[in-house]
Amino acid sequence: MKTTIAIMGPTGAGKDTQARLLVEQYKYHLIDAGNLVRLQAEHNLELARHVDSGLLADDDLVNDLVAAKIDELLPHDRLISDGFPRRLNQAKWLDEYLAEAGRQLDGVIYLKLDAAKILDRLAKRGRDDDQAAAVRHRLEVFESETLPVIEFYAKRGLVREINGDQTVEQIQSQIMDFIR
Repeated sequence: MKTTIAIMGPTGAGKDTQARLLVEQYKYHLIDAGNLVRLQAEHNLELARHVDSGLLADDDLVNDLVAAKIDELLPHDRLISDGFPRRLNQAKWLDEYLAEAGRQLDGVIYLKLDAAKILDRLAKRGRDDDQAAAVRHRLEVFESETLPVIEFYAKRGLVREINGDQTVEQIQSQIMDFIR
């Protein structure tokens, strides 16, 4: 079984749901970069405004938050990163940091979903940072910043693209086929 994986995709594609299932059923340790940043934003008004507008947090901040979580793990612990890395600089940093920790990224799950379905899903989710304008901006940022990361990993044969417009169970089955 793959021990260190990342789950990537646009906002609303189902990353959180699938990551939680891996945590519950297969004892993966979750690094949820978005949640880590939101927790930091509770204590930092400037960061909160930045995040609420749909912008990505500073690489150094996110890297530090992720590093602290990786440092809590034992070398054999299973790890799933939800929503990280989001930029090429973060991907390169992650490769180096994992190597220092005696690990490597074993696979990337890319949940693909079109913008119309995303907007529909997020309207139902109702989080403060899910306003339509902020979501559209996050989708633009995903295309410009994160798709190159997915391509970076695809060139190394690490990516499994999965249609995010399926049932939770169908997606989970495909993820399990990939990580086994």
